[in-house]
Order: sequence, then structure tokens, then C-alpha cells
Amino acid sequence: MENRSAFLRCRGGRAGLAVCLALIFFAVAPAHSDPFEICLPAPVRHEAAEERPMTVETPDGRISGTLAAPAEGSPRALALLLHGYTGSRNEIPVARGEGMFARTARAFAERGIATLRIDFIGSGRSDGKWADTRFSSQARDATRAATALRERFDGLDASLGVLGYSQGGLVALRAAAADNPFDRLALWNPVMDPMTTYSKIFGRDKILEGARQHDQGTDTAIVDGTRLRPGFFAELVASDPITDAAQVVVPVLIVTGRRDPLVVNGKALATEIEAGRTAGTTILDLDAGHDLGAVREPEFLDKVIACTAGFLLADHTR
Repeated sequence: MENRSAFLRCRGGRAGLAVCLALIFFAVAPAHSDPFEICLPAPVRHEAAEERPMTVETPDGRISGTLAAPAEGSPRALALLLHGYTGSRNEIPVARGEGMFARTARAFAERGIATLRIDFIGSGRSDGKWADTRFSSQARDATRAATALRERFDGLDASLGVLGYSQGGLVALRAAAADNPFDRLALWNPVMDPMTTYSKIFGRDKILEGARQHDQGTDTAIVDGTRLRPGFFAELVASDPITDAAQVVVPVLIVTGRRDPLVVNGKALATEIEAGRTAGTTILDLDAGHDLGAVREPEFLDKVIACTAGFLLADHTR
């Protein structure tokens, strides 16, 4: 196991919806304790971040994204940011209307990490239809975007990490298990038990009905009461992020919120992931909800961002 004192001595136990479910995100850390005392956050090194649009051309359409990097000097590390279910590249709104991932990208750039945050195909400004999205298609988008990010900084000796939030965490694990495009994985309240999480959104019967329609070869239809085709639900039923994690050979950081109503028992699930891996796993278990404080206490989220940046920078040469 990786020596956690190398960057972050976070103890824990075991192991997105976007704006439409924001009401259940209103959970913040209590003022009487500081769970980040055991973290080694990355310090700010640059005065400003510079952003520009970036697109990735693929056989399935154009992936639209935003590249953020230190305004001056070369980045010390690279990171791909993967949004959650029904989200987009900037993620849920924080203070002043800034998105969670827009805030993260700026803070990462100030610490020397260049990021590419993308809209998955079918989401945001990317090509494609939302109805056709799958875990597998999003993992493919992630791998292609990771390749494009490396090429954008060709010649720079820097590690490439990924930050996946909610469903984006599940997708990061799938991409890493299949193609190993990353040097480090940071997962914020990742979906680790898909049936439990998505049953809260669709209901278990709807999921099983969608999977049954897929088995009957009716993937052209939209499953009643959803905006998705049956193939999404067939993949949901078959998905096993804990098994995917066991195949990931690079260090993983898992941040869990004890009061997360979507990813329940995150602490226990994260520890189950840790037990099944040979590479280093660090768990930061927080008294927070699914948004990690973003909606009502962005200063709490800022601490999560700083600790995550420290993790991504711990091995900043490949």
C-alpha cells in the first residue's frame, strides 16, 4: 500500500445530480471540527489562471471542453475533470454563480495543475444526444480527452490525473480499468453501488424495466419516464465500480460525504475498494453531503480542492 504520509494522511473507514437535485445537496461540515488537519494541501503558486475553449474531435462527434492553466509558467501536472449525471463541465453552481468544476479548475491552476473539463458527448455543448449516453461511452470520451490533454502539453514531463465527481467517478474508474490513461485518480463522492444510487433517482423497477427492454432489442425507444434509452439501464445493472477499482494500478483518492443521500455508505464502500486493490488508496471521509459543501459553504469545498490538488501533485513526474 502507498505510504499515505507522502502527501495526505487521511484516515477514514471504507467505502451528480446537477441543479435539478440541488436541494438534497445542502449539507455542510460542522464548525466545531476541522477534518482537514491531517491533510497536506497544495499551496498556491501562481497568481492567475488562464482559460480557453478546447475541443476534441472523435468518431462519435466533438467533445467540447475548457482548458485552464497557470497564466504564466508551465504546469506541474495535468488533470481531466469529469462531471456527474445530468451535469456539464462547470458542474453545480457555487457562490456567485460559479460552477464547482470552474472553481476547482481555477484553484488547480493557481497550484500549478492544468485541467481540461469536458461535456460528455450528449451533454452541455458537445455533439450527440443525451438519450444515447452510457457509462461506456462516457469512459471512451474520458480516454480520448485524456489523450488530447497529453498531446496539448506534448513534451511536458508531467503526470496526468483525473477528478471524477459522482457518476464521473464511476466513469473514471471504468476508463482507468479499461485503458489505464491516468497516473492518479481523485474521486469525489463517486457512485460505487449503482443500483442503490440510481434507484433513488429512477426507482428500482424502472431500472430493471429498462434493462429488460434492452435484452429484448428495443434500444431505439426511450424508457418511459426517463430521457434515456434501455442501453443505459442495462449497463447500470451490469456495472461494478468496485471490480473496476481492483484493476486500477495507480494511486486513488476517494472523498466521501457521510451525509450524502445519493451515495449512501460511502465510507464502507470506499474501504471495500481499498481492500480489493494492490495500489495505494487514500480515503478522506467528511461530514458533508453530496456537494461537499459547494452550495452553502464553498470555503469547505475549497479545502477539499486544496487537498485533492496535493494528491494530484504528489507524483508530478511520470
